[in-house]
Amino acid sequence: MRLVSHPVIFGFVNDLAIIIFMSQLEQFKDVLGIWLTATSLYIL
Repeated sequence: MRLVSHPVIFGFVNDLAIIIFMSQLEQFKDVLGIWLTATSLYIL
């Protein structure tokens, strides 16, 4: 017995991935809110 259809599950999982991705973007900014560049990213 299937309670939730596949398109609903795929939509939920895709939305969850987008939310996780967007929440991690803040880690690539410095204290001033400027995006980190090449050498700064290596230190991470």
